[in-house]
Amino acid sequence: MSEKTTSVKIMRIAFLLSLLGMLAIIFAVFATKSDDKKAVKEESYISLDNSFFLTPDGDKVADLSHLGQYASEESNMISLYYRLPEITNNTTLIYRSKDVYTSLYLEDTLIYETNVAESRFYNKSPGNLWNRVNLDSSCSGKLLTLNIDMVYGESAVTADHFYLGDGISIITDFIRSKFVALLISIAMILIGIYMLLLDLFSRFHKSHSTHGLLYLGIYALLVGIWCFLETNILQFFIADQRIIQLINNMVMITDIAPLFFYLDCEYKALKNPVVKVLCVADVVYIIFCIVAQITGICDFHDLLIGSQLALFVGNLTVVSWIVSVFIKFRKKKMDTTALGLYILGVGLLFATALGELVRYKYTSYDTMDRASSLRLGILLFIIFFGWGNQIQTSRLVKQGLKYDIVKELAYSDGLTSMGNRTSFQEKLSFYASSDVASIGIVFLDVNDLKLTNDTRGHEIGDKLLLEATSIIQNSFGKYGDCYRIGGDEFCVLMEGNDIESMYEEGRECFNKLIEASHNNELDLNIQIAHGFTIGDATTVESIDNAIDIADKLMYRDKEKLKEIAKSKK
Repeated sequence: MSEKTTSVKIMRIAFLLSLLGMLAIIFAVFATKSDDKKAVKEESYISLDNSFFLTPDGDKVADLSHLGQYASEESNMISLYYRLPEITNNTTLIYRSKDVYTSLYLEDTLIYETNVAESRFYNKSPGNLWNRVNLDSSCSGKLLTLNIDMVYGESAVTADHFYLGDGISIITDFIRSKFVALLISIAMILIGIYMLLLDLFSRFHKSHSTHGLLYLGIYALLVGIWCFLETNILQFFIADQRIIQLINNMVMITDIAPLFFYLDCEYKALKNPVVKVLCVADVVYIIFCIVAQITGICDFHDLLIGSQLALFVGNLTVVSWIVSVFIKFRKKKMDTTALGLYILGVGLLFATALGELVRYKYTSYDTMDRASSLRLGILLFIIFFGWGNQIQTSRLVKQGLKYDIVKELAYSDGLTSMGNRTSFQEKLSFYASSDVASIGIVFLDVNDLKLTNDTRGHEIGDKLLLEATSIIQNSFGKYGDCYRIGGDEFCVLMEGNDIESMYEEGRECFNKLIEASHNNELDLNIQIAHGFTIGDATTVESIDNAIDIADKLMYRDKEKLKEIAKSKK
């Protein structure tokens, strides 16, 4: 079994094992009873989401899901109020805020405010924060005022998930409630890394591959990172959330581009003018976003509408292209298994995206985790695309192996496995069009091959040739490329800085091997005549001239060897 075939089988087995692991994760999603809501322990903390009022008197409860409606026309400020219950020591108030600055007052005393250093490389907002404020018994019964300072306007105001009690219990219960989402997100990241390693593996072993796994791995890695950040777990442990926000926005802006390049690797999608224009437009948009962020013209948040449009148009283009290729392949009666898996993956992604949209439209949607059930659809999308890619790669490898066999037959001598005359002529043509200034040419001829074939048979004659091949390969072959260019004729082409020294070292080894061959088991008197010259390799004519010189020198040596043989008799 060839090395390439073994490599492909290892890749396929590894992928199938990882696929089984992913299916186990999917099963865990359905088997887990947790509905991705926080488990509230009444004895250790309480939820305050329905406890904030619009006035200090507490006559109207604030709707935290639509805080923008309470914004003052004169300013970007919103104020909410809550009367603290009986507080014990070591009590913590924890709440989430996103794209807003917040400050907390206990009666008229400032006890907490969002405070981040200014930087033009970050967005204008402080990011997606978990705010933690320690309270003690002296705070019991006092009025708590939360001031919210908007950054982007009424449509982007978030302050929710308020908890009061034991801080450690609040954090651990939240992480526990996000366990399945966290597991799926990490699985996507690992699949992405795995695909990148597979692509690197195929490059290292020079396997026949379009390297579509590279771009599919990048896509899986990007969406995995986005899904992971959307769990809001990492935000508990990072002091400055703006770097998280920056990464999140960058992923959203760039995640569709790898799919364009993936389709181009597998099916040359960028040859289509429409797809090419859309891909170029997306790349230009990405570059513009980066420049705008760095220069401070505007930040990523202001440009996210463009990423949403790119995501919609990009996904529509991907689907349309896959379906069109599928139809084309069906008409030509070509294998459509990989494309069928792609369509299934896209269908599942769209189904979960539609479910997410319905949930947002008709239920009390929790904006904490925008990935939510979409996370499962993305995972299935990646799995089916990866599976389809493996089928596609396997098909290409088989075609490549067939090509290698045909190429081997076309360019190699069947008996000696050296390059044949066709390969020799192509090498000479290469020299004539390259920047190689000079080459060393060793012409060789095996004496008495015809006599051996006539008197002892062609099988012994072949063994004589194989012995001669071994001598040439182990001497001059160390310094150049060896070719069998005729029945008993061979040639070695050398190139380098000191061709003369290379030849002298090769000849010394050649003479020793010839001497040693006199004791062979077949009782063959091996004689190999050779001639050597260094020629100009800049033109076809100069190369032909050098070959003629080496050929004439070889025939002189041949006559000399025959005279020596006669004198010994």
